[in-house]
This record gives sequence, C-alpha cells and structure tokens, in this order.
Amino acid sequence: MDWNNPPFPPHITDGLKTALAKKLSPIFDELAELGRRLRETKPQAADEQPVIQGKKVVIYGLYDPRDNVPRYVGQTKQEIPLRLRGHIAKARKTAEGKAWLQELGQLKLKPFIKPLEMVENAAKNERVQFWITHFRSLGYRVVNEKGAG
Repeated sequence: MDWNNPPFPPHITDGLKTALAKKLSPIFDELAELGRRLRETKPQAADEQPVIQGKKVVIYGLYDPRDNVPRYVGQTKQEIPLRLRGHIAKARKTAEGKAWLQELGQLKLKPFIKPLEMVENAAKNERVQFWITHFRSLGYRVVNEKGAG
C-alpha cells in the first residue's frame, strides 16, 4: 500500500489527508521493515535456544484449556514458550499424560503453560513435589508419574 496516498473516507479534507499520511507513513514503514526482518529470522536450533540465566529454574504448570485446571507440573531452565512447544511436540512419559495431550490434539486444543515460581536449582525437585501435592490436595488430577516433574 502507498502510505502517501492511503484510502480515506470522502468527508476527510485534502489537508487532513496530507497531514495524516505524513505522520503515519514513517510508522507504517517501520512496521513493514520489522515484519520483513521477522520473516527473515530463522528458528533457532534446540542447542541455541535461550535459557533462564544463572542457577534459577522455573516451576510451571500445564493447564487444560477446557477448564483451566492444572494437569502437569514441571521444571525448566528454558524460556516458557519453548518448553510448551517441547511438551506438545513430544509424547509424555506417562500413559495418562500422553492420552491427555492426544485428546486435546483431537479437539484442536493445546494446553497452556503458567509459571508458578522461580527457584534455585537445588530446590527444584522439592518445589515441583510441593506443587504436585498442592494441586492433588485440591482434587486436581495431576498426571505426573510418581509425583516427579
């Protein structure tokens, strides 16, 4: 689109058209350039993906989008969106977890991921177990195998 001559409603005066085009043109040019750069960006290989810096680990929950109920608790040093893609791409270890993801897939749904807390690496297993126990005490059917994340 030529942002120097965009379509305007008939009641807009030529002076206003010129002023709007002059103000908006650089913004739209910048957005077009950003879109071009994003399209040219190649996905990172798994070993190049960003991770949480330092000794921190994110404890997260995978939630069922049908009822917003937690179904799995895990831990990661990866960025949260990357971890979610990993869950969706790979079958889970437990039969129940795998069945849940397959059921969502058949409905064209995906689980959503929610960070629960960030902890030191040394505390990660204890905190995962805390959240599993917490969610189960509330009556949620968390699918972690033997309480592990």
